[in-house]
Amino acid sequence: MTAYAYFPGCSAHGTAKEYDQSTRSVCARLGIELNEIPEWVCCGSSPAHAVNPLLSLALVAKSLDFSPTEQIVTGCAACFNRFKTAVYTLQHDRPLWEQVRQITKPTNLDGREFRIAHLLEAICDDFGIDNLKERVTKPFETIAA
Repeated sequence: MTAYAYFPGCSAHGTAKEYDQSTRSVCARLGIELNEIPEWVCCGSSPAHAVNPLLSLALVAKSLDFSPTEQIVTGCAACFNRFKTAVYTLQHDRPLWEQVRQITKPTNLDGREFRIAHLLEAICDDFGIDNLKERVTKPFETIAA
């Protein structure tokens, strides 16, 4: 069984509840364990990085700090973008990372190398297309006919 820290994002707890439910259901069926990051905070999506880039990095860093594992998956394209951008930026800009540290006061970030994956990337790359094909119960040809 493959396990990930799961960042659902704000929409998954609001306007996209059905997407979150189907994500959890599909992953359970595939044997992919999703462990929701405890006490995660909004990634800031588009508004935060447009208004305050430091805030957008600090929001992601806070959720990373809460993550029980370095393998993080999300189904939200905006969250995926913010997490990938923040991790890359913080790994490559030490002065900016120090500013984020002053804001977030992390307790669990030092020495951790995060892998951020979109849900579909994790299914394709980690679970595998061939394994996925074996689990299909209603092939598209059957549905389309």
